[in-house]
Amino acid sequence: SGTAETVMVAARQLKEHPVYSTLYSVNWLRVDPNQPLRVNIPVVYTEHDSSPAIKRGAYFNRVLRHIGCIADLSACKGGRLPTHFAISLADLEVGEILRMSDIELPDGIQFDVAHGVHSERMLGSVIGKKGAMAVETIVEEAEMLL
Repeated sequence: SGTAETVMVAARQLKEHPVYSTLYSVNWLRVDPNQPLRVNIPVVYTEHDSSPAIKRGAYFNRVLRHIGCIADLSACKGGRLPTHFAISLADLEVGEILRMSDIELPDGIQFDVAHGVHSERMLGSVIGKKGAMAVETIVEEAEMLL
């Protein structure tokens, strides 16, 4: 009809080139800001190098990469969805488990309990020997004895 209309959209699917990892296609979804929106929000695990357990040779076993959420865009800050949830591994020891309840949800976002996402679901855990030491630590201690 020749008139411009402003609509709210969300990226529904991003496609990357399998070799070059460059974005080559985006599928958009028209969003009604007055209706709840079901989204999968990525989980980003940070500060691997600050974890005492990982420094001693343990590793983080990631269980979830995305979390199903329901977004109320009218309650979200600026009407925007969070791009990811950042989870710090800085203080984790061997045997510790991260759960969904460890995530601080922003305003307007809640877990999608209708699809099995609940606060006690495991995000990941630290696995390894409790007494394990990193190779660098063993070498440093051996050099101190010489």
